[in-house]
Amino acid sequence: MKRIAQSILLVFALGSISYWAWDRLANPASTGLATAATSPPATQPPPSTEPMVLVTYFTTDVRCTSCRTIEVLTRETLEQGFASELASGTLRFRTLNLDRPENKHFESDYDLAFKTVVVSRAQSGKSGDWEKLDEVWSLKDDPEAFKAYLEGPIRSRLAALP
Repeated sequence: MKRIAQSILLVFALGSISYWAWDRLANPASTGLATAATSPPATQPPPSTEPMVLVTYFTTDVRCTSCRTIEVLTRETLEQGFASELASGTLRFRTLNLDRPENKHFESDYDLAFKTVVVSRAQSGKSGDWEKLDEVWSLKDDPEAFKAYLEGPIRSRLAALP
């Protein structure tokens, strides 16, 4: 009986390791990890002296499926609901990697504990009134609720622009 249990355990362990290796080789994105080579570049809109609303998605080198979903839904919200504001430059989007030394200050600037979206008013490269939208994590599986959640802070800041 002991030998049968050992054999079953050995087959299970080998099967698990084989599946893990196959999954990792067949679909590297499924691991939830990304190397610096696959991480998105830091995208910064060019500096502007005009007042604008700035939507920033803060990420890191490690990007899971949920992280990518949040970035995609944020972009879709802006492109579908604010196309004219994006075109005019009164609304801008950027993705910043917090693992880059030049972006570390944002962790204290916006009291960031994890990847999230921040909506702020900005002028001359300086951020003013801002709001951290941490609920993007709980809404990522409901695109309509996600978009509605993002639209409110964006619209209120756009309305407050001079």
